[in-house]
Amino acid sequence: MILLLSTFYCHADMQWTDGSYLGAGKDVTMVYPQFVNRDIIFQTDDGKKYKYHWGDSEHMTDNAKIVYSTLLTALTAGRKVSIYYDAADTSSIVKASLVNIK
Repeated sequence: MILLLSTFYCHADMQWTDGSYLGAGKDVTMVYPQFVNRDIIFQTDDGKKYKYHWGDSEHMTDNAKIVYSTLLTALTAGRKVSIYYDAADTSSIVKASLVNIK
């Protein structure tokens, strides 16, 4: 099990998709980098989209590369992930700051 730490969103209602990083997890159905907004966009099997924002750097940070690699691994190997996300975010693509692969 791998737990990835990254940027923490202050003043956010952060929680795990399954109530715990040890929860059942979700299948990743899509993942791609969006360099214009400096995000990694990914979608789970329930149709919900998430984004990991890597900051102001023009290029992916080391943490972003790890998150991207982990999500690609989950997608190609059929592994599930738990996501630490901002439950207060009502946008179509929700902010995420942690990914745990099962």
